Amino acid sequence: MYALRTSPSPLAIAAFTFDPDEPGSVVIVPEAGHALPAARAVPRGRVVDDGKAEWDLSFARSTEALASGAVEKLVLARRVTCRFDGEVDPVRVWQNLVAQNPGTYCFLVDGFTGASPELLIRVEGPTVESLALAGTGVTDYDLAGELIDTEHRLAADSVAEALAPHVEGLVSERGIHRFGGLAHVGTRFTGELRDGVTVLDLLAAVHPTAAVAGTPRDEALRMIREIEGPRGLYSGPVGWFDREGNGEFAIALRCGTIEGDTAVLHAGGGLVAGADRDREWRETDLKLQPMWDAPYYQGSGKLKDRVALITGADSGIGRAVAVLFAREGADVAIAYLDEHEDAEITRAAVEQEGRRALLLSGDVADPAFARHAVDHTISALGGLDVLVPNAAFQQHAQAIEDITDVQFDRTLKTNLYGCFYLCRAAAPHMKPGSAIVITGSVTGLEGKKTMLDYALTKAGLHAFARSLAGSLVNGGVRGNGVARGRGGTRLTPAAPPPKQGR
Repeated sequence: MYALRTSPSPLAIAAFTFDPDEPGSVVIVPEAGHALPAARAVPRGRVVDDGKAEWDLSFARSTEALASGAVEKLVLARRVTCRFDGEVDPVRVWQNLVAQNPGTYCFLVDGFTGASPELLIRVEGPTVESLALAGTGVTDYDLAGELIDTEHRLAADSVAEALAPHVEGLVSERGIHRFGGLAHVGTRFTGELRDGVTVLDLLAAVHPTAAVAGTPRDEALRMIREIEGPRGLYSGPVGWFDREGNGEFAIALRCGTIEGDTAVLHAGGGLVAGADRDREWRETDLKLQPMWDAPYYQGSGKLKDRVALITGADSGIGRAVAVLFAREGADVAIAYLDEHEDAEITRAAVEQEGRRALLLSGDVADPAFARHAVDHTISALGGLDVLVPNAAFQQHAQAIEDITDVQFDRTLKTNLYGCFYLCRAAAPHMKPGSAIVITGSVTGLEGKKTMLDYALTKAGLHAFARSLAGSLVNGGVRGNGVARGRGGTRLTPAAPPPKQGR
């Protein structure tokens, strides 16, 4: 704070190491603001070390400590190393993160960049706010269960205990928070700052929380040093502060360190007794998704001057496809239900790639909207070369009798009728060399007992994709089906918690 008070700058930017005893924190007091330089495209890259071997060893040691009772919770980090065909521009990676992760804290400090969902501390005048997140999934249903509840309770309790001596009238509210297609259990804290306390005082009191270290904190820190070694800036505070003691810091999650042609990506997960190794590994994959999405390859004009119509393109898979198609040279019609703000973000991301974007709001289950979407795409953008009927609806149910007529009807009409109506409307306009890409799912191949109606529709789409390809081939139009893995979109509703006794 002294360096800031003696500087002409009104604020400072900081990224602190996870371990308070570890060197490497960065504090920048800018003398003047300046525009970012033009970003360079990110070259092609590949994973050279997914961190599995190291993570497996750390998981085994962590679960031994949990079973012995030495700690109640321990947060385990994972590192993934990627190598690229040329130097990576951190500015471009950061720009991609901003475009694809609305509502998150996107940061870039000295080659360290990420998209964090977790607000550690915000101080504005007397008002204090914090958000403790622990527990990650694609839908609310993924977040049900005793282990998730225990993990989150420990994280929230650690924040409440640290804030209490410094904040009056502390109020907490627990709920589900969604960022970038992922759902998290979160408790938001608000209160009034006691006299003489600054944002840096709160930072010292709160960090590291149980969400990034464990419980009890001192023992968890000792074990992390022993099991993992230095984490550097990963899971440390990143943000800004000013002379008056105001500031805002997120926890540096979903992040990576970029240096030359190498990027080291970071993610982690909280372990409690009984933690399942495969589930925890999958959770780190989910958390890494923002960083997997960010370092895109350089487009090579595969879709130059083509026109694509993508449904469900306001978020998730649809948004990712829209942005990549634009990078490959396509103009994109973005069809969506009613998430106008999200659709605007997708449009901005497409236009950032230098391509035209068209917004189309409506229900794909309505054949009139399907015809309108196709006709308006052709009239506004000059044709239709690629159709991606991606929109879908899903809701978990513990047993077949729990699926209501309304849910069953909506699932079939959105997933099957919607795809059929769009393909029927588009097919007469598709020229030789154009394509229809139908979004299936591994659920349609493997089934899932809590998604009976959804599995039914996806299996049907797989058969439809094969049949459609055969009917289109004589006209030179390609039909494809993609059986995707798990992913979250804004059309995926909050699923009910599991019923007791089942």
